Amino acid sequence: EEGGNFDWTRQGALKSKQIDEAVFAIPVRALSQVIEDTEGFHVIEVLERQNAYQMTFPQAQGEIKESILKTKKTLQENEYKKKIQDLTPIWTRWPQDIPGSRDLSEIL
Repeated sequence: EEGGNFDWTRQGALKSKQIDEAVFAIPVRALSQVIEDTEGFHVIEVLERQNAYQMTFPQAQGEIKESILKTKKTLQENEYKKKIQDLTPIWTRWPQDIPGSRDLSEIL
């Protein structure tokens, strides 16, 4: 989806040993050589590098709150969509493909 963009990682955390070694060996903004591992072929560019640090409680608290709010919003949106779908009759030529729909011939 994002063209291979990955979030921050720490050394030793990646599944592929070859990619893990390359990520921490190449300079920022440089492209790696083609790397082959069990998943295929890869070219890596490190966009930014920063030292590991421990997040403070207020930083973590803000991120956790944001994540919880986002999850609640998504759940509410999904519930609303389902409610609207349940209230909206759907007629189609292929009712077997859409659960809850009715055959179009009923209204024609």
